[in-house]
Amino acid sequence: MKSVILSADGDQYLYSVPDPAADDLDRFCMEFLHWMQRTPAGKKYWDGRGYMFTEADFIDWLNETRFPEQRSQLLEDLGDWELREKTFAEHPDVPHYNF
Repeated sequence: MKSVILSADGDQYLYSVPDPAADDLDRFCMEFLHWMQRTPAGKKYWDGRGYMFTEADFIDWLNETRFPEQRSQLLEDLGDWELREKTFAEHPDVPHYNF
């Protein structure tokens, strides 16, 4: 398990995720977005104008769909997205993604 920083224009969160997800975070985030648009299970995020979701929904998808045997978990709330430069400086080697 490795750490990643995820956000959805709000607070940034440090999560522990399976190594493949951390090592190729952009690809897994894009896979989640495609899954949401192409499967019946993803339709719950559609609000009539667009898809509404948070980083926690991505973590649920990792846990339920991609890595049910390796559960991702929240480690820490790192604070507001506006503080991202400070956060990235404090965690220089941790992959990050903002939805």
